[in-house]
Amino acid sequence: MLAYLICLNGSSASRGEICAYLFENDDLEKKNNEYLKKIIYSLRKDLSRLGIDGLLVHSRNSYSVNTGMIECDYYDHLAGRSKASDSEIYSGGFMNQYSWAEMFKCTL
Repeated sequence: MLAYLICLNGSSASRGEICAYLFENDDLEKKNNEYLKKIIYSLRKDLSRLGIDGLLVHSRNSYSVNTGMIECDYYDHLAGRSKASDSEIYSGGFMNQYSWAEMFKCTL
């Protein structure tokens, strides 16, 4: 969930959207919503333990990340702050373990 929200670059995603991407092959909406609640609870707890409580932003029925608290090469690339050597490092593999990440590859 956190990786998906980071890829959204500060834009929010509804609970339904998050469930659709995390549990794409599962039609058990009620079960998925309950599982998402557990994921969010666990994520908030872990972030709090690490002292980064404000990273996950909740607003009404949606979630996003506070991009001001994140420093990563993906955001640098999107902002045009990549070094020449950074573009040489990217070789087409971007979060290959997540099918939803395919839609973000066009930004690289």
